[in-house]
Amino acid sequence: ILETLYQREFPQQQVFLKGLAQNILKFEHRYIKSKIVPLLINLFANLQLVPCILPIFFKFMEAKNPSFINREEFTTLIWPSIKSITSGREMPAQALYLLIQNMHLFIEFVEIKELQNIFIPLMIKSFDCGVEKLQVLAIKKAESLFNKIDYNTLKSQMLPRILNLCTDNNVQVRKHALYLLSKTYTLFDKNVINDQVLAVLEKLRKMKNNYRINMMMLSIFEGIAKNIGIEVNFS
Repeated sequence: ILETLYQREFPQQQVFLKGLAQNILKFEHRYIKSKIVPLLINLFANLQLVPCILPIFFKFMEAKNPSFINREEFTTLIWPSIKSITSGREMPAQALYLLIQNMHLFIEFVEIKELQNIFIPLMIKSFDCGVEKLQVLAIKKAESLFNKIDYNTLKSQMLPRILNLCTDNNVQVRKHALYLLSKTYTLFDKNVINDQVLAVLEKLRKMKNNYRINMMMLSIFEGIAKNIGIEVNFS
């Protein structure tokens, strides 16, 4: 069926691929690599199908069994196709969501520098999209990258977006961004804290916030005063 799937109507393709994702690990390892993966890669050219195919690839990665796909095979067989859709202008929103949601899986299969080159733009696109569900997901996943990417990228590309989201009009986005800041502000030097972080916190405390946001903000102010030695006045 897979070999003729491209000839079928889109709803049929979706149903088949979703079923395949549930059962893919039941196939013989050699058959997966020699037959199934190449056919899936061919189907990847149809952007509509990408959100249906990605979960199949994620199954291989979650299994952590090199008999299915080892790091070298992933890099050769699967990674080029995933990279190609991330650089395209018409990547489906659902594919972006799935990639961000499963970003942690790629750490085992992709060099950190390349992971940074691919996923930082995806994270930024998610931060800037204005869609709460995707913004919150990206914020939740961002912390796992903070200790892995280089400091200059973190400071110049990630931090400004997080700080911007800390004063977002959407309270849920604002809350999650502030929580991320509370977990990661200690990674930044004193000048960045003084010039960027405190400036945003001052702006935030003039906004109408709920109790939880105010308490997180207070905790950050107290932490900055205690651990970094910058005097702050929270009143």
